[in-house]
Amino acid sequence: MAGRHSDYSLAGKVNTYKVGGEWQVNRSIRFRSEFQRTVRAPNLHALFGGTEQAFPQVIEPCSASANPTGAIAGLCIAQGIPASQVGVYQQNGAAITGLLVPNPNLEPEKSDTVTAGFVYTPRWLEKLVVNVDYYDIKIENAIARLGGGAIGTLQACFASLDINSVFCKAFSRSPGNYEIEDFRIPLANVGALRSSGVDMSADYRWDVDGFGIGGKGSQMGLMLLASRTNRNTFQANPGAPVIERAGTVGGDTVAIPKWRANAQLTWASNGLQLVWDTQYLSSVKDRKYANALAAGKADPRAGIAHPTVPSYLYHNARASYTVGKWTVSGGVRNLFDKGAPLLSSPIEGNTDANTYDVIGRYFYTGIALAL
Repeated sequence: MAGRHSDYSLAGKVNTYKVGGEWQVNRSIRFRSEFQRTVRAPNLHALFGGTEQAFPQVIEPCSASANPTGAIAGLCIAQGIPASQVGVYQQNGAAITGLLVPNPNLEPEKSDTVTAGFVYTPRWLEKLVVNVDYYDIKIENAIARLGGGAIGTLQACFASLDINSVFCKAFSRSPGNYEIEDFRIPLANVGALRSSGVDMSADYRWDVDGFGIGGKGSQMGLMLLASRTNRNTFQANPGAPVIERAGTVGGDTVAIPKWRANAQLTWASNGLQLVWDTQYLSSVKDRKYANALAAGKADPRAGIAHPTVPSYLYHNARASYTVGKWTVSGGVRNLFDKGAPLLSSPIEGNTDANTYDVIGRYFYTGIALAL
């Protein structure tokens, strides 16, 4: 059990605390659980940092190709597009320009985290350690990009149909060509974020007699890490719909596969170490496709060239050899040269460089001296 009271010059006074416990059932199994209230005050970069340019790809709702009608057309007119140009004005290009900006008026975000799990170390296999932990994290007043990003802000503006909404005030239009300009997407205290899932790991190491360099023994190790994301929801503001992002990619959101896993096999003997590493990412749906499915559209794939991204496997290998204080190492990443997927709802460009390897197979080497 622990607690803390903090007083920030800009964020004000906040309280944090946690309570937890463990139960050692026997030599092999131990249960653990914890509840934690945490607070994250905005940092200096979030409050006063510089701007970053973004080029989200989206057909904005006032463009002729979006066929604005009714209340949407009315909002386009209120934003400065002449009535005679509604249905005529066409967005120039597939992307709009936006600026990611700080916000000196941010408030602290608060989160409640519940974890529960166990550690298993069987007596019949003493070098095996298994960890399984469930987590449920709720964040209120979360600090994130307004609307989840440029695309979300634009969509929220036209969903609100209110020219004075915080989303519509984020941009203006050129009086000459009616294009969106001065689009500033600040950090904001959005409605809520919630994530839940299960983290699992298993680690086993053993000795192999006589199977090593110079007739000596060797050590082998196998480590498995897996994570299941059950939920990852985002709510732009208290009145906005809750968007489920688990198992999707695009629309300002990096890929959130429901399953991630890593397996690592290690062999070491007399200064030489060889490692084989495999990474698994489960398949994800394009955000546009996921939205169409949620809306019950008759043809959810219409206009979406790449509705899903298949599961991915990356393989890496590395080796190192240590003599005295010197270590020589090298390896190859993305051994089978797996290309990054093409997305219909890219975050930037045509893929998600935060999740998938956009470089391809590459080799590296190095020398280190321990002082």
